[in-house]
Amino acid sequence: SQETGNEATYIVDGDPTTFWHTMYSVTVANFPHYIDFDANHEVDIKGFKYMPRQDGSPNGNIKDYRLQVSNDGQNWSDPVAEGAFANDNKLKRVMLDKPVKARYIRFTALSSQAGNDFASGAELGILAE
Repeated sequence: SQETGNEATYIVDGDPTTFWHTMYSVTVANFPHYIDFDANHEVDIKGFKYMPRQDGSPNGNIKDYRLQVSNDGQNWSDPVAEGAFANDNKLKRVMLDKPVKARYIRFTALSSQAGNDFASGAELGILAE
């Protein structure tokens, strides 16, 4: 889900002043919320980074997350990472126990820090070798 004006492409645009936000004006989509990425070729994924929105509002800041990978974009692995982020607006880095090779990455937000059904993020990136 994405809100018009806060599309999913903003989470990978390299600009921390823009952000992705799930839909809230017409309807509120319920958790989980996910974003799929295509790396365009198989990469060795060591981890990922997530930056909450940086505009001073904590609305939609992700608490619980899951990361999965795929080589075909259809069949997803068991989680390669899952956990909970600290409740602040600092950049978070999550390292995998061991690197995984994959072309596609699915980042899933499972809950928000505030307990509502919104998810948002300023930047999301894969840490690859």
